Amino acid sequence: MKSTGENSLSAVNGEQSTLCICRNVYSLEIALLMSSLLGMTGFCTLCAIFLSYSGAFILHICLALIGGIAVLVGVLTHFPTALLFYMIVQISSTIYLSIIAVLSINVFFNPSKWKFNEASFLGHTNEEIRESGVILMCFSLLLIPTSACSLAAAIQLFHRCGQKESDNTKSNEKV
Repeated sequence: MKSTGENSLSAVNGEQSTLCICRNVYSLEIALLMSSLLGMTGFCTLCAIFLSYSGAFILHICLALIGGIAVLVGVLTHFPTALLFYMIVQISSTIYLSIIAVLSINVFFNPSKWKFNEASFLGHTNEEIRESGVILMCFSLLLIPTSACSLAAAIQLFHRCGQKESDNTKSNEKV
């Protein structure tokens, strides 16, 4: 049987661990919001620079905005479905950014293959096209880690929400 001192010590330790978990969740939420904001802003900038001449521009902006709305709903309401939806959007944008990175490397090394007669949004000369390839490469390679960081924070927050829900269910079953 535990003494009163041992009981109070375990209560304090339990309180500290709960406080630590709450701080960890708050830091995850802040990391998720910041990386999402950086990723969404960079993604929109990338689209605005290079895709404004194509019909895909609106699709990419909508993808970034939907991801931003989903992360806000997920963080503010702790709604797991919104976080799951955000993770799906983030996975698709990470794949998309990886494709852009590979294509931009191809643009940099083979600029003559990227000359189009009708729409020359990458440039008119080989040097302009090569510069566009470098800009695309830098943007996409900077956004991939940001996107991965945001995805990791969303996964951890989703796991914490599920763990919290599980703990609530167990405590309700005991009562």
